[in-house]
Amino acid sequence: MTSTKTITATLINYFDVWGNAEEGYEINNLCKEGELELREDFREADLLQELQDFGFIVEEATMKDITFEWAGSEMIEIYETKTNYPLGRVELPY
Repeated sequence: MTSTKTITATLINYFDVWGNAEEGYEINNLCKEGELELREDFREADLLQELQDFGFIVEEATMKDITFEWAGSEMIEIYETKTNYPLGRVELPY
């Protein structure tokens, strides 16, 4: 059974990132991009769809293109899979 309850998560955009795949990346600046409404029992595929609907990730991206890395239960880091480039994060209200 799926949940109909929703949570409001905050999308943070890492809009100024320096570095490269070999030496690593450094996030120099970020901003709140907006809020996402997610089902309480969302899966990563649901999150990808929500990010695409929001316009943060291109529609053509698949789960193979994007990596979600959970940092505890309150934050999900978003990376481009091929280069491990940090795109942003989703902050959950837990």
